[in-house]
Amino acid sequence: MSFAFELPGFVYDPIKKKYFPTPSSSSSQAGSSRSSERRDQPTKRHFEKLQKESRKGKERAFNLPGGGGTVGALWEMKRGNIALRSLDRSREDLSRAALLGFVSKESSYLPLSTPEAFVTCLAAKDDVVLAGDSKGSIHSLNMSSSSGWMFRINLMNSPITSINIHQDRFIATSFGPSPGLLHAPLDQESTPMFIIRPQKATDVWSSLFLPSGGIVLGCDSQILSTPSPIHSPHLQVNATDKSSVLCMSCLSPSPSTFLAGLRSGSVKLFDTRSSWQGGRGMHPQGQRQKQNLGEGGEVIRLGTPVVGMVDMGGGLVCCGGMNGDLNIYDLRFLPKPSRFSPSPTLPSNVTKAHSTMVPCTSPLISLPSHQNTYSTGLPLLYHASSRTILASGQDRRIRAWDARTGAIMCDREDQRGILSESPRDKEVRGLVELHGGREIGLVDGDRWQVFG
Repeated sequence: MSFAFELPGFVYDPIKKKYFPTPSSSSSQAGSSRSSERRDQPTKRHFEKLQKESRKGKERAFNLPGGGGTVGALWEMKRGNIALRSLDRSREDLSRAALLGFVSKESSYLPLSTPEAFVTCLAAKDDVVLAGDSKGSIHSLNMSSSSGWMFRINLMNSPITSINIHQDRFIATSFGPSPGLLHAPLDQESTPMFIIRPQKATDVWSSLFLPSGGIVLGCDSQILSTPSPIHSPHLQVNATDKSSVLCMSCLSPSPSTFLAGLRSGSVKLFDTRSSWQGGRGMHPQGQRQKQNLGEGGEVIRLGTPVVGMVDMGGGLVCCGGMNGDLNIYDLRFLPKPSRFSPSPTLPSNVTKAHSTMVPCTSPLISLPSHQNTYSTGLPLLYHASSRTILASGQDRRIRAWDARTGAIMCDREDQRGILSESPRDKEVRGLVELHGGREIGLVDGDRWQVFG
């Protein structure tokens, strides 16, 4: 509410909200006009009463249901979220700057069986680090103790292709011709370990320990899966269009979906609920019915064998190809030609109209200057605190890119730096985060290094 000032020779019009010159009239008329104007204006007591009622009405109108605060508080919270986003970005910049300054803090050697042996894969959680070598042996390191690397077990004489950790247990797979699956606790003094020999698998290229506790194995022309290796050791067979599954990755935040990178150059999305709950077999789209995103189908078409993949969260995934391509794809807005899709909860004789899912062929961001000719097992790491992607190649160098812009990050000229331009002695076959990203561990050949 606005109030007019008394200006000599002017009259305030409350409708037009303007001042007008006083018309020439008798002094009595002018006095009458000024007195009526004063009567229209609220007194001090009236003004205080209106102000009090306004405050009450504002409280009634702005209070949210359930005692959740006020609209003003919501606006303050929104402003706080904007400030937090700015703070998060500042933290990312600081973490990125700290990553550029990571230097070697610790170095040790693994007790491999022969000089020709080398580490093929790496996994870490908390203070425990696991490594598999080319002779089928698994080694463990407890960083909180001074015992160093210790020999754990030997699956067979075929190389260890993958190691995955979930909670207090881990799985490890070996290559063919008679592959093995090891399911064991992280603590050697806990419950005994289990070794499964999949009869229907020739070569196991990759494996995945899902957040739901299920296990998935990527083999030649098929995927083997089980919801629990202890209670359901039998592995279900699922075809993959006669193409080897070279790498796999979870797709957060869903605990039951995962991505499979094939030698044919495509990435397929699978949903284990259609297999472990529906009982119809987890199969990619195109086997018994047309493709749909729910039960598995081609979501990315890379054009070259997919040898590395890492989940970045929020529907973003980074894929590495055998020809050196390293791209970031956004799976949140895949085109859906039809709103209908087969449901895993419906009987097999009940179908719905649906169309073929269109795979993503154009990346969101392409990461330049990567050199890679690995046939399998491209070491990829997403450093979440700095939103940075690290990758290793056969040129024995580690490169890093900003995941927001795709710009390559250059290290200072320090031979001890993790991003040093000087090539390492041997190829880097493993990259892991340590202590929440404050440190990074890697293995080249038989040497273990910690950078921070």
